[in-house]
Amino acid sequence: MAVTSLTHRLVGIIDYLSTGNIINVTDLSKEFSISQRQIQKDIELFKDIYEIESLGNQNYRIKDGFRVHSASNDNLDIALALLKSLQHSAMPQMNRYIDPSIPEIKEYKNMFILDIAYEDITHTDEFYKLIKAIKSQESCSFYYTKKDGSSKQVYVHPYRLANFSNFWYLLAYDVESKKLKSYHMNSIDKVVFAGENYISNIAVEKEIEDTFAKFNSVWFDGNPKNVNL
Repeated sequence: MAVTSLTHRLVGIIDYLSTGNIINVTDLSKEFSISQRQIQKDIELFKDIYEIESLGNQNYRIKDGFRVHSASNDNLDIALALLKSLQHSAMPQMNRYIDPSIPEIKEYKNMFILDIAYEDITHTDEFYKLIKAIKSQESCSFYYTKKDGSSKQVYVHPYRLANFSNFWYLLAYDVESKKLKSYHMNSIDKVVFAGENYISNIAVEKEIEDTFAKFNSVWFDGNPKNVNL
């Protein structure tokens, strides 16, 4: 049996819990074709959200008096189908990374037709690396090609991946200039993790929030300014 996707597995466990069933680690391991250790990790994850009690012998259930509120299966299928359609239209270059995590819903496969004309991501591997760096708050370096064709290696603390006027940008704190800057995604190449984590700066986070509330350009040099793309 093929290993069940993360999304299907977690939804399945929630469905069991929401109906008051007792779940067993060994049984779930066989059903989803995954290790008992991973199932145990899934349950520990849900313990941070729901009141789950251990009954011994690897058995768990929601505590009496508590309930898991979940969408109906039909609503969940619609949400997943829409999410997949959005992803395919907006970021088709990332299909190989995202598709395995979003199940195909046959009943709704061709229901949504979307035309989101985002800029193509030419360096999908670099885009994925930056997603990982932002998630783990890891400093990184990359080569950035300017409009005049010159290239420079920069060291940054990456904060956001943003799409404005259909163009993709990285918002990052430039270590050398000590400023929040934006970098056109398709001008970024050879991303390398620095092997060290940075602490999210409250001032930088506030600058991102305040600046984008005031103007719709994404170029930073310490002061906001309009840029015609």
